[in-house]
Amino acid sequence: MLVAAIDLGSSLTKSFYLNQGAPHPLLMAPEVAWVQPELLAKMHNFNRDAEPNQVAWVQIGEETTAVGQFAQNFSGDAGLMERKERRAIHKILAMLGAMQFKLEFSSSITANLAVTLPITEFNDRRMLQQALYEAAQTFVFRGEKLSIAFEKLQIFPEGFGLFLTRRGELAAQKIDPRTRTIAVVMFGHRNLSILVFKNGVLQNQSRSDGPGFLNAVEVAASLKGLSASTPYLMETIAQNLSQLRVAGQLTPLDMESINATARESYWKQVKSYLENHLPGGDYEIIVAGGAIAPIRTELVELLRQMELSERVSFADSIQQQISTVLEKDSGFPDQNRLPLRLADVYAVFAATWAMSRQVNA
Repeated sequence: MLVAAIDLGSSLTKSFYLNQGAPHPLLMAPEVAWVQPELLAKMHNFNRDAEPNQVAWVQIGEETTAVGQFAQNFSGDAGLMERKERRAIHKILAMLGAMQFKLEFSSSITANLAVTLPITEFNDRRMLQQALYEAAQTFVFRGEKLSIAFEKLQIFPEGFGLFLTRRGELAAQKIDPRTRTIAVVMFGHRNLSILVFKNGVLQNQSRSDGPGFLNAVEVAASLKGLSASTPYLMETIAQNLSQLRVAGQLTPLDMESINATARESYWKQVKSYLENHLPGGDYEIIVAGGAIAPIRTELVELLRQMELSERVSFADSIQQQISTVLEKDSGFPDQNRLPLRLADVYAVFAATWAMSRQVNA
């Protein structure tokens, strides 16, 4: 049985799956492109030795898509202005197909899967579940006909894994988690989310409409006369690189002052949002997400000013576990920044794996 958790991130599709009794990460670029099957088959023939998550394409009925890095060959995009579930089926089946290939499973398998969605799209989870149940029965991945029957299919709001982890930590300390209010703040590429749990229940004040790091990218793009989807622009700003080489231009662009302006603009938006929307009363706060890194110093100072320093966690215990997993595989770039990006999906995977063990015990 395949055990996995998938986070349909706007800048990176992130997942963990069970491989020989241990968690293993699988990442895929966020792009999707609708293409003709004949074009895909031709490109696939040129890249037969590539990893399945690098050359991924899915056919569901009459609809065929290239997914991830492969979609970039067909002018694919990440659909940042769309709701995530519109592309979710293709991205999920591409990830599951890649896992199936890597594990060398048969063409017909069962799976225990968890998927995370933004809180604003969580209300549509039943439609996504039903569509995924139907599509997974028969689909084609890289020309191979596959079938997946879900023993369990769960959809959680982004950030829920971090709440589950903290709840377990409190229980281990013999503290009733229901006595604590916990705020989970997720810094994403597309948006900033705040999930508030009280008495173990997700509260209506939870929201996912805060500024994402995309705002910084758009500021930089505007100042340089570029498209926000310009390759490597996001990485240049996030990592504060001094130059950006753009296709068709002889010399690289000087980005030093642009980066500072874009990051400052993003931080001001984040600061205002947190000041206005963090809950009142007594609570713990967990922060995670890839967009933290460029503003971490400012964020720590803001939380100090709000007298929250003693109550904040950067998902440190989960990051340590992820770092241990990544150390076993040198194929993942930027390993210093990845653990914070992967914290929530890893926590969801750990919970899914634990439930699977209980069922099969």
